[in-house]
Amino acid sequence: MLRPEPMVWVDLVVRTSSVNTILEAVARTGLFEAERSGQSEFDRWDETCDSASKALELRARLRPFTPFLPPADVNATTRQERQSSFDNLSDDIHERIESWIRHTRDDIHHLSELQAEHDQLGDLELALEMVPEQMLLEYWQNQKSLDRIAWPVVAIGTREDVQNFLASTATPYLHAHVAEERTDAVITGVVAASDMATLRSQMSQHRLRELAVPEWVSGVPRQAMGQVQEHRGRTGDRINQYLARIGSQNKSCRMDAMLWLIERQNWIDDKMEKVHQGKNFVHLGGWVPRERYGQLTEALDATDCPYLVRLDKRPADLTPPSMLNNPGWVKQFELFVTGFGTPGTDEVDPSLVIALMTPLMFGYMFGDVGQGFLLLLAGLWLRRRISWAGLLVPAGISSMLFGLLYGSIFSVEGILPALWLHPMEYPLVILALPLLLGLVVMLLSLAFGF
Repeated sequence: MLRPEPMVWVDLVVRTSSVNTILEAVARTGLFEAERSGQSEFDRWDETCDSASKALELRARLRPFTPFLPPADVNATTRQERQSSFDNLSDDIHERIESWIRHTRDDIHHLSELQAEHDQLGDLELALEMVPEQMLLEYWQNQKSLDRIAWPVVAIGTREDVQNFLASTATPYLHAHVAEERTDAVITGVVAASDMATLRSQMSQHRLRELAVPEWVSGVPRQAMGQVQEHRGRTGDRINQYLARIGSQNKSCRMDAMLWLIERQNWIDDKMEKVHQGKNFVHLGGWVPRERYGQLTEALDATDCPYLVRLDKRPADLTPPSMLNNPGWVKQFELFVTGFGTPGTDEVDPSLVIALMTPLMFGYMFGDVGQGFLLLLAGLWLRRRISWAGLLVPAGISSMLFGLLYGSIFSVEGILPALWLHPMEYPLVILALPLLLGLVVMLLSLAFGF
């Protein structure tokens, strides 16, 4: 049984210009947990560094344009940019962002209007499929006319929302139209012009979308549908043109790289809230596993940046944390432990027991050679893509082993001989063993607690 690994206090002093490189190297080790102590001759980072405010300002500047920005990409940055401080890069980043905004602002405005029109036409096309074929659409045009006494209404929403709306409103002359294969419904009808403002508020509360029938729509719904589809297709083509122009500006201004640099600085500023800074140097205080201190210094040496590091007595105002130190095949089961908090240095780390018991119980419940083999293949294929998918590998192996004991392959018994027994023939035995195993686990947990 393994105990959590004790951690010792480390003082690390680096040049301000090397902070980015040092932090990245330290982060890659996964060994250093930064924490700020009140015992330092340095000032707080957020009191002396203005890079945090610059990064936040640039992030706020781009926030209204988020849907039109590319994802941040470290591969789009140069090595020089990754090794430079944000202060040295901020002017260039600001210039590129302002250039991007100048060249795309009008395009984004037109694109937003076109996307709204495209969505509106999509709703109208859906509505035309559900309204009666003999309905004349001309009456529902020119909803903005000021001389109307009776106001035409066309709205669309889910069937449930439409039903709730009609049940809650006292407005007559409104009718619902539904189609069996559709989950949406359409409301058409007329109301007094003086009641339209109240009705719009009620429709909004019930998540209904009011539709406008353009002036170029004419005839009955079947004729109008072709007109709407043609116009919507042209709108989609214009949307793609604007998206292409914005994408070109994204490449020209290297927005994927700029966004990554901003995000990295925001991450750094968040971590550096736990450090102190002087005029030329930054002091990081934190915890490192005692036996793995050498790995930290090796990572620092690889940066070729000057630094000072030493093991020190832990500050009196801080309590040392602990770190789990398990073999590789056990680490994937640590998520079941850390979900309840990392055990302290005076507690037992149950990761090893969980790594043994979880596949055992899974295989006992789902023993099948064929299905276990599929789980094994899925785990081997997904474990590099999804962190928890590696758990499928031991689960699949255990399921296959118990499948051999049960003589089961794809839930069919009789093809393989049972090396132990067929569960359906001995149900009491199959049910009794988990009770005994549960008793052992409970006694073990009591022993750990003691």
